[in-house]
Amino acid sequence: MKYETDYQLIVNESTVLSIIKAFYRESFSSTYSYIKVPLLLVHATEPEELQEARKRGIQKLNEEIEDVTIRELPDTNHMLQWDKPKEVGEVIRNWLNQKQRI
Repeated sequence: MKYETDYQLIVNESTVLSIIKAFYRESFSSTYSYIKVPLLLVHATEPEELQEARKRGIQKLNEEIEDVTIRELPDTNHMLQWDKPKEVGEVIRNWLNQKQRI
């Protein structure tokens, strides 16, 4: 199998399912109202099956946080900084530059 990156995350199904279940048991969205600084969320698009969950999470962020910026990186998975490190860096750099101008 050929990989486009030097890094590969290897986990078993049990580990992944445990992590996902933990997100639903520990609702961190209750902390959103305490965020009083600008927030940047750069999110993945894969797997497609999680798109509805992403939409709900983004909607909650937009409702609860005054200064939130959402950026999507196409063709990326959960570890998007490994999938497209240059693009992630560019998104962050552009966001910081925009915030410095305000």
